[in-house]
Amino acid sequence: MGLLLIIFGGKREEILDNAVTTTYFILFILLYLISILAGLLLLKEDKMGKRLSIFIQFLQAPHFFVRGIYFSFVAGAHLSVQFFYGWIFQMKFGIVSEFHLKTGSFFYIPSVAINLIPVIIIYLLIKPRKGADL
Repeated sequence: MGLLLIIFGGKREEILDNAVTTTYFILFILLYLISILAGLLLLKEDKMGKRLSIFIQFLQAPHFFVRGIYFSFVAGAHLSVQFFYGWIFQMKFGIVSEFHLKTGSFFYIPSVAINLIPVIIIYLLIKPRKGADL
């Protein structure tokens, strides 16, 4: 940490904030690149493409604000059903890639959302096709 302070100057908190932001950005880029790789491998009908795609879709299905943690990852489109307090809900639709991972957030209303698009894609990837080798 001391070396970072000497090289970049500034306050310790600013360097930590920049490091966290950079880490989140790199994580989003890696996840997005893995989703592109999964799609390319799926086009080649490679089994690894199916596994990677299921993994990426699994990460995109949940979105939540719970006990100071906010998580949301979308690579492409989303159609989400969001629940507040377990019984109030709203639907959201968007065509944008985004990644949010925040800790220590002050969201006072816990909510959980399910992105329906990855759920459907996982179902289609797992569902055996007629005439396919099992």
